[in-house]
Amino acid sequence: MDNDTFTHFIGLGFLNEDRNYTQGGEIALNSPRLGCSIRNLIERWNWHTKIHNHRSSLSFQEPTKIFLRYSAFTPDDLRKMNPVIGDRPYSSVVWLGLNFNWLDQKLYTKQSWEFNIGAIGIPKIAESIQTAIHKPQNEHNTKPPYNPEGWDNQISHGGELTVLLSYSRKKLITKNAIETEALNNDLNKGKFKSQLVRTIHLDVGHILQGGFGLEFRLGKLDLRNWHFNPSRNTDAITVAPGSFGKKIKYFNRKRIREIYFYGDLRASVLLYNGSLHGQFRSSNYTLPWRETGFVYGSSRIGFMLKGKDFLFSPYVAMKSPEFWNKNSRVHTWAGFTINRTFCLSKE
Repeated sequence: MDNDTFTHFIGLGFLNEDRNYTQGGEIALNSPRLGCSIRNLIERWNWHTKIHNHRSSLSFQEPTKIFLRYSAFTPDDLRKMNPVIGDRPYSSVVWLGLNFNWLDQKLYTKQSWEFNIGAIGIPKIAESIQTAIHKPQNEHNTKPPYNPEGWDNQISHGGELTVLLSYSRKKLITKNAIETEALNNDLNKGKFKSQLVRTIHLDVGHILQGGFGLEFRLGKLDLRNWHFNPSRNTDAITVAPGSFGKKIKYFNRKRIREIYFYGDLRASVLLYNGSLHGQFRSSNYTLPWRETGFVYGSSRIGFMLKGKDFLFSPYVAMKSPEFWNKNSRVHTWAGFTINRTFCLSKE
């Protein structure tokens, strides 16, 4: 959703800034059957020691996600037709991607691989969407949010292929509570609970960066969902062949509704970003590499209402400067996730 629309809708207009990330969206399909095929391919190539020898542990596989994703970024001043020197360049990226996840409940780890191929700088897409959203709000372009005038200066304008490979790993820190529930096969419904998870991440390609972070959940929790990602909302995990032990009954029980607060804190080292520094195609303006803030932090705090097939989650977020010059600033924004899951077939 466009940042301007949502911040005014929830009464947080002071967060309304068209600088850095301004809008985006995703359409996705989750498929357990496709995930099984990818798992077999990974094991055949003996990647990562057959995914930590999962056949001798209590392991699960989330449905593999195929998605079409779109993101757009702008400088602060949208009214200038010429490049806004010293500010973030206009840029937009459209991705077609595949996300594969493996969850080991014995080691309380989750590994994620994501493969993306996309295009940066496709004309008119981001400009048309942003203009259509801004026009009804700006009274003939006399007040914010103004119509964007500088999209002809976006990075790789005209279109250019790009790729991105991503890996992340989560590790549950607070294991005692879920261990107790699993041994007793008791979900402790209605009790107030908390969880803490540490993370690492690595991106190679369109973005070259790595980092670590912490995530927390606090409220009425299903502890088995410690690895949960709000953008996926699916409990249709598949038990790995060879899984065993008393805990299997606990992890196979029906999921319970959750109401909780969540948040994360991340630190990253950024060496390259195609949406800042440009790629191979000539661009009217790119951010000089020497002005990039190579170390940055980000944080998000939100509220989650989650049922079996539905979730609602508003949040606020912030990110430290990605570049260091007179236009450096902390970026703040707000958004929400509404997710309704439909089962197309029984697998």
